[in-house]
Amino acid sequence: MNFKKIKILIADDHKLMREAIISCLAPNDNLEIVGEAIDGEEAIQKAEELQPDIILLDIRMPKIDGIQAAKIIKRKNSEIKIIIISGLREEEYISESIKAGATGYIIKDSISINIETAINTVLNNGTYLD
Repeated sequence: MNFKKIKILIADDHKLMREAIISCLAPNDNLEIVGEAIDGEEAIQKAEELQPDIILLDIRMPKIDGIQAAKIIKRKNSEIKIIIISGLREEEYISESIKAGATGYIIKDSISINIETAINTVLNNGTYLD
């Protein structure tokens, strides 16, 4: 049976965080990491180039932050689903992320537990808020 893998782009300025996310997703054969970005500018460029299904986007990054990057990415391609990853729990960040076009928000502390649920929720047109 031939099925389409879900293409994921990971954008985080910390290499260790990107590696942690990759290791959390590695056991799932339905997911394919198509690229990594180290700042918001690169995330925008790679989103256009790679056309991922989902972008896991850090909220605080150099050059362009995750919220601004989400706005630009969604303006260019409204089909891409965006899940913001953040250490920030304040409601204002969650609210700004949703306004920017994200349909998911995960606290970094719970990524290993909630990442696949978040991905499945946003792929099914739901909203996932950690």
